[in-house]
Amino acid sequence: MIIRILLLLLALCALNLSAAIYKCEINGVLTFSDQPCGNEAEEVDIKVATASNTLSNHSKPYNTDLSSTDNYINSKKIKAKILKSEAQIAKYRKQMSTEMSVLKNMTVKTANNLYGATRSEAIASEMEAITERYRSLISGEQTALDNHRANLNAINSSKSVNTGNSKYEDDFKRIDNYIELKKVNSDLAKHEGKIQRYRRLMNSEIRELKKQSSYANDNLAGATWQNSLASEMSAVTSKYNILIDIEQKHINRLNERKRNLNK
Repeated sequence: MIIRILLLLLALCALNLSAAIYKCEINGVLTFSDQPCGNEAEEVDIKVATASNTLSNHSKPYNTDLSSTDNYINSKKIKAKILKSEAQIAKYRKQMSTEMSVLKNMTVKTANNLYGATRSEAIASEMEAITERYRSLISGEQTALDNHRANLNAINSSKSVNTGNSKYEDDFKRIDNYIELKKVNSDLAKHEGKIQRYRRLMNSEIRELKKQSSYANDNLAGATWQNSLASEMSAVTSKYNILIDIEQKHINRLNERKRNLNK
């Protein structure tokens, strides 16, 4: 019975949204009609949501800001470029270390005579050329990486300005900052650890080269060999300075991010 009453109500509303609805009791049965159905008929106040109101209510939760969508798409593209540049720098770093290791093994096998010293000198010059080549390649990729990060920061700043006010926004921001700050501190420790490792390796290799230099013969061959070892020391130093510089740039960027998070 209740279902039939509800269906009648819906049907009457569909016929005329502005028409009056009456209810009355006939022979103990509750009845609804668009006309007064008895002396004690009561008019029913029915509020019906119009189509325009329904569409308006449904449209509110959706964000129609096209600039937000553009920012999201652009940030994804820039992040992809950042990952690509970081991977390229890591590749250059690995290639440089590999090529330097091959040449270093060749210098160890040279004899302590004029031929060996001359050959060692040539190898040392090649080492210097390798470090300079990779310094240039890494520097160029690092410049591109810095530009990508600057563009991403600009987009993130724009997004924070355009964010709507919410009573939960400050809490969410504090939580996000706390999580990111923990990650930044962890990354800082990793990069600082790499710098310390590179410095230990550099000092170890320089000490070994100095030791070899002390065994040089006291003649022209010995002098030539010592010059080649000095050039090799310079190349080794350049190699590790490049590696340390990469890590230092990471540290500078992370420290800048840390200062912003602590504001």
